[in-house]
Amino acid sequence: MNIGMILDKQFPPDPRVENEAISLTEAGHDVFLLSFNFQNLPEYEIINGIHVIRISISKNMSNKLRTLIHVVPLYNLFIAKHIKKLSNKYGINILHIHDLHLARPGLMANKKLKLKLILDLHENYVEALKSYSFTKSLAGRLIFNEKRWWKFESEVLHRVDKIIVLSEYFKSCFLDKYQDLENDQFVVVPNGVILESFLSIPLDKKVLPADGSFYLIYFGDIAKRRGIDISIEAMKIIGKHHPEIKLVLLGRIDKYEYHMFQKMINDSSVRERLIYKGWQPFERVPSYISASHVGLCPIVKNAQHESGIANKVYQYMALGKPVIVSNSIPQQQLVEATQAGMVFESGNAEDLAGKVIKLYQDNKRRQIMGRNAEKAIVTRYNWKETVKPLISMYDSV
Repeated sequence: MNIGMILDKQFPPDPRVENEAISLTEAGHDVFLLSFNFQNLPEYEIINGIHVIRISISKNMSNKLRTLIHVVPLYNLFIAKHIKKLSNKYGINILHIHDLHLARPGLMANKKLKLKLILDLHENYVEALKSYSFTKSLAGRLIFNEKRWWKFESEVLHRVDKIIVLSEYFKSCFLDKYQDLENDQFVVVPNGVILESFLSIPLDKKVLPADGSFYLIYFGDIAKRRGIDISIEAMKIIGKHHPEIKLVLLGRIDKYEYHMFQKMINDSSVRERLIYKGWQPFERVPSYISASHVGLCPIVKNAQHESGIANKVYQYMALGKPVIVSNSIPQQQLVEATQAGMVFESGNAEDLAGKVIKLYQDNKRRQIMGRNAEKAIVTRYNWKETVKPLISMYDSV
């Protein structure tokens, strides 16, 4: 089967898209991935068996047009045109759309193509938009129309053939909200680690000082919605009695919160206990995880974050690290079911500090949780297992 995947980012990187495409290729399908070209990359190349077709557009223009997606139709028309071109050139049998906002051009193109259409929801898209700092700004409030987006979500879910979601909990939320949708319209494909490739990345044992410090590690966006402000507040509490506990932060600061986080990171009351390394190539991330004692995922508990579990949680666990997570439902369920760490109340710096100190003071407990974490990934929560429903879906479509 020739699968046309649609993504409005430059590829690579996108770990989830790449994992899905490779798995489908290994299952005997041909995947043609339509993506953007922000740099001078080839218009066509094969990467890990995936046929990558790129549309040249500037990143700035792409972002502006996507922001205005419900105001002017240029973005939808532009992508729909290239979807039809992709289908005609490569004989596409089925369209696989990545994320809600691309469903409109997918549906527009499909009026003529009349193909099966799969919607792959990487997140609760409307709730994600609500959580971004931009939509809270004056310009964002003028452009972002929440009611229009919810109406659009309803329309799309009722017009596509299959809906891929990240968790059983996310599926249950949709079924409660749209009771005329059927259970078998949904396919649950959680994130997961491709163990062979992840564990084969060489480790640099000198990324963090071996000075007796106890390291917490977080990587990803540095933003309030990710709970990093609460994490820094927790470090202030911890530092009063345990200055040897340090928080390692890898990632870019949200541009709308840049000055706030720069001030927090450089605050004299906590500066010596924060190690901010900025954005790091993914190949460096396992080294930082390996050199740390506990993995942290403090995301704010909300409808967006309860759509699934972040890859970072599985990656911490794959390297045998106990985790501390907020009580966002899917990740709380995972940690409690596998006994791989501890859960704190989202937004509660005192509770987070207490959980960190408990694990710091109990080495035996950390070791047990770390072993539980690694075992859970090896036996169940790895990509070979989590991708099986996706393969089965394509076998039956």
